[in-house]
Amino acid sequence: MSGTMLPSRGKRDAASPAFFRTSLTTKPIAEILPPCATVSKSMASYVKQRLAEIRADTTARRVPAGQAHLRNQAEVAARWLASMGNSKRLLTIVKLMDGEKSVGDLALEMGLSNSAMCQHLGILLEQGILEYRSEGIRRYYSCNSEEAGAIIRMLDDLAQNDRLPDL
Repeated sequence: MSGTMLPSRGKRDAASPAFFRTSLTTKPIAEILPPCATVSKSMASYVKQRLAEIRADTTARRVPAGQAHLRNQAEVAARWLASMGNSKRLLTIVKLMDGEKSVGDLALEMGLSNSAMCQHLGILLEQGILEYRSEGIRRYYSCNSEEAGAIIRMLDDLAQNDRLPDL
């Protein structure tokens, strides 16, 4: 673009800061294009009319309601799903949806040490997926999260219909 003549602006080098500061969109289309470009007036008026229609159409800019909320909370949703993204934690949620269990019981069923099980439970507790109650020195964990239940049901449905992706 170096050395290109822009109508009513004089000679500008594309690398110069002045070139980037000038907004070409403030000029009519016929003035932006070099004189050698043949654009019929009907084409220019069509483009101008169509741009006005697009700007006036509020539905073109509207984000569907369900997606707008997800866009605002995408990071929260990603952290929440990531906490469920480990197979041991996912199975822990499934087991705890059936009823409460102690760390020792869960560790035995999952084939993990108590320490490893506590780390998984801590991640799920932090995200609000699990709850616990203390009885003496023991903690009993449960999953009463409706949101987690909905995701587990969706994953179960996909698994039953053999629609889980092979990775």
